[in-house]
Amino acid sequence: MIAKTFELEIARSQPKAEFVEAIAGSHRASFERVLAALGQDELAKVCRDHGLDDGDSEARVLVDRLMGRASSGADEVGPGYELVLTPVPQPAAKPRPAGNKRESAKKPKAKPTPLHADTGDHARWASSTKMRLSRFALDAAAGYRGTDADIACVRDLIRCFGWGPDEDLPAEIPAMRTLVSHGARTERRIAAVLRERRAIVDVIDRERSIQDGWTALLPVVLELEPVPQYVVVTNQRDIALYDLRKSRTEPRLSRVDELPKYSEAFRPRARLAPATPQIINVDKVSKEVAEPSPACIAASRPSTRTGAMMSSASRCSASSRCSPRTSGCSRSRTSRACCTRRRSAGMRSSGWRSCFG
Repeated sequence: MIAKTFELEIARSQPKAEFVEAIAGSHRASFERVLAALGQDELAKVCRDHGLDDGDSEARVLVDRLMGRASSGADEVGPGYELVLTPVPQPAAKPRPAGNKRESAKKPKAKPTPLHADTGDHARWASSTKMRLSRFALDAAAGYRGTDADIACVRDLIRCFGWGPDEDLPAEIPAMRTLVSHGARTERRIAAVLRERRAIVDVIDRERSIQDGWTALLPVVLELEPVPQYVVVTNQRDIALYDLRKSRTEPRLSRVDELPKYSEAFRPRARLAPATPQIINVDKVSKEVAEPSPACIAASRPSTRTGAMMSSASRCSASSRCSPRTSGCSRSRTSRACCTRRRSAGMRSSGWRSCFG
């Protein structure tokens, strides 16, 4: 039915890969038009496979759901698509219930909700990311044209991980690097460098194989500072991710829908609240130690060259072996060493004493 809709000259007996390649090369086919050509049952199955709700009687609603947008019911099927990413509202903080502190300390902490995910559930977020990556692969198979084709390709790829259309990407696109080759300095253009994430993305010529492109790119990668961990190479038809911590020759994955496994290199990071001091064994210390005052927290932050020693002494004072009220320890050499570091770091300041009494 799809072959007839888009006038594709391909037999039913042909392999699935050739059928997908024929759709990708068609100028009439787009991801949304292919979905619109499917039947109700087929659309419902695609929704279930990607963790989406399939409970609707209208095929148009299912198409909108797969496209990641609110259903309008009146829009005509367009030739392209637009990513619609809705930030997840963060739940309001619940008041801390009064009760046994040991029971509340044992409760597992909830995982932070990723920003810009379609839902708060990580599995569903990963599923929608796979959907966007599959859509990207289908559109990229037709080829990006123009002098900046690699730039457009890499921008669309990174945005598949949840970056909004108006957000600044965490990458230098393109990136020019000065390298030394055969005793001479040369300028090398890389499609994208995500310095903070220690990842790069490079787009090679469509006619080159991924292995050839990686062989030529590896010496360039090793000269970068710092050396990236993740390298994504694509020729707009195939894609491969290399993890230099694991191997410099074999890719970790070669399917576009497996990229969410390494989404920490591309997806927006959740903003976490700053950590506060916390005593684990609350029953072994006094109430003043278990609930430090703001003055104690401010005093415990290292502000001089002795910051590392103060941090070590802070861990020591929270232990049941070494009490800040005691002038010395007799249980072990480790405890005595901790107390020595605490005294030498100047832990007898008024701010520290105000915390521990």
